[in-house]
Amino acid sequence: MKPAYAFLLGCLVTGAALGIYIGDLKSRLGSSQNQGQFVVQQQARELQQMKEQRDTCQAKFSRATILYTQGKGLLGGTFGDPKKGWIIPADVEPQYAGEEIGLFTHYDWKTQMETVKFQAKR
Repeated sequence: MKPAYAFLLGCLVTGAALGIYIGDLKSRLGSSQNQGQFVVQQQARELQQMKEQRDTCQAKFSRATILYTQGKGLLGGTFGDPKKGWIIPADVEPQYAGEEIGLFTHYDWKTQMETVKFQAKR
């Protein structure tokens, strides 16, 4: 009878050890899957941010900035019609350092339209 009890006791101890081991494996697998999902979601967010930054940058180069100068009158007002100075192939807000009045517009290459003229910052 004793060998039968020893065998049963050995089976119970082995079963308990295997149960603990399997439980630990399940928890590790579950946590690694959660961590993997978190990493995938984080990478998806970063990719979306990079795409938005790329689109913003590309949009700057889908338009051009045209610079104009306009003469000043004796009292500091405008004199004459604005003259095209040069074109910058990007959508920027230029600063003007000349003596005359500096103006700029934005030009959309697709529609081939200019916006209204804006006074350039000094």
